[in-house]
Amino acid sequence: MERYVGIDGGGTKTRVSVGDAQGAELRSFTVGSTNHHSSSAGHVKNSVCDIFKALEGELPSIAGICFAGAGVDTARDEAFYTGLFREFGYQKRLLVCSDGLAALAGSNGGLRGAILIAGTGSITLAIAEDGTLIRAGGWGYRTEGCCSGYALAVEGIKAAGLEYDGI
Repeated sequence: MERYVGIDGGGTKTRVSVGDAQGAELRSFTVGSTNHHSSSAGHVKNSVCDIFKALEGELPSIAGICFAGAGVDTARDEAFYTGLFREFGYQKRLLVCSDGLAALAGSNGGLRGAILIAGTGSITLAIAEDGTLIRAGGWGYRTEGCCSGYALAVEGIKAAGLEYDGI
């Protein structure tokens, strides 16, 4: 039976789902960070190694992998991850894209519409009628002072401290 692997690569953890050709999830597991902007290349490589160890017995049946990662924004980023997967011996179909683009496609049933994500960081993505990708944000939680869930939590903690101190 052909299997497909979807990987949601994040800065804190990475969720891996193995499914069949009909889209049913067969199993899932979690490994460490795979965001090469917030973790070292060595740490990311170790996390990808953990993925391949967990998939070892299934590799011959895996027909395709989609790695949708936080911080995958450029051709250089895509090449980094493609190189890692090829280094571990995976030579079949591989799609490397941003986690935001995968979320947009998953939420809207394809590459259309728009999405706003406000988690640790924040990003807004949209697909114009001519197919052009439009992006705002996505520069990392340390620089997004107004829009992310992280920034909102920090501002709430600051406001509570100021209120407590009577300032």
